[in-house]
Order: sequence, then C-alpha cells, then structure tokens
Amino acid sequence: MNLVENSYEQKLLLELPPHARDVAHDLLATESLGELLSLREKNEPDKARLKSKKVSEALWLPILNAAILAKSTYFLPNSKFSQEEILFLIKAACSSINYPIKQATLMELIDYTRQQDMETLYQWLKDFSELLIKQNQEKSLKF
Repeated sequence: MNLVENSYEQKLLLELPPHARDVAHDLLATESLGELLSLREKNEPDKARLKSKKVSEALWLPILNAAILAKSTYFLPNSKFSQEEILFLIKAACSSINYPIKQATLMELIDYTRQQDMETLYQWLKDFSELLIKQNQEKSLKF
C-alpha cells in the first residue's frame, strides 16, 4: 500500500506512451496547478518541450490532462481549505477526465470514478466530500 503523501491519480499518465508520459511528469514536477490549467486554456502546444522528447503535438491535451489530474489529486484534504478552494480542486480534476461536473452530483462523480478504476481519485473525492460536509456542519452550528 502506498503512503497517502505519495499517492496521486496515475491512470491518465499510464495511458500515455512512455515518451509522452515523460513530458507529463516534467510538467507535473515544474508547473503549478494554475499554470497547467492556463496552458490547457491557451490551447497551444509547448513545441519545444514536445520536440525534446519526440512527442506529437496531438498528445499535448492528453499530456496536460494527465498532469492536471495528478497535480489536483496530490493535494491532501486540509481543514484550512475554503469551500471555494476544495471545489476548485474538484473541478480541476473533473475537467481533466472530461466529466461534466455542472450536470452531476458529487456522489455521481464518486461512483463514476470507482467504475472507471480510478481508485486514487475515488478515495480523494470521498475525502474531500467529507471535508465539505464537515465544513457545512460547522457553519450551521455557528450563531
């Protein structure tokens, strides 16, 4: 069993060809989650990075999505996260697997990840949803 601190969702990474996986690991190690999301929004492949590993530009989006999913799920639940920060992380992870978060409940998303054999994402979502529930309960107890 892996330590939680070393655990992040790797399914999308493992679906990439090895040379493309190298690019994704490089992005994961050098870019913040915000930078990864910006790169995806720009929708312009980093040709130099891809060329260095002889990776086709067609793999740029799958590489970014794999890195975004891994980076999102590397964050551990923390009671100091605001609800907005938790939802941001969940949305980032969901966008990387092309799951329509706006059209589904969190429970449907959790079930979906279990069915897709994304065990780390499944557990991560359960943990973050419990944190959201706890925060909501604490808010309702305050006068």
